[in-house]
Amino acid sequence: MYMKEWSIAQARKFFARFLKDAEAEPQAVYNRGRLAGAMLGPREFERYERWRRAQDQESLAQATQTLRGLCESEGYVFEAPPRRDRANPFGADDE
Repeated sequence: MYMKEWSIAQARKFFARFLKDAEAEPQAVYNRGRLAGAMLGPREFERYERWRRAQDQESLAQATQTLRGLCESEGYVFEAPPRRDRANPFGADDE
């Protein structure tokens, strides 16, 4: 997707045009040649919000299952170190 590029000064000076152009396509804002931000139109923003909410709703079990599938497809095996007991100052009764 093509993004029109604006400097911060241009975006400020032509703010109404900047907003109107964002309705058609995202607008990138640069500060001294580095990307400082982007303006999305309402449709793109709503699409992003729907995607973000869907990501937030993934349960821990679903995320674990997804990770397990990725590990299997990559041939990755997680080897946990052996468990060992250690002193627990909160579990001992010193009285």
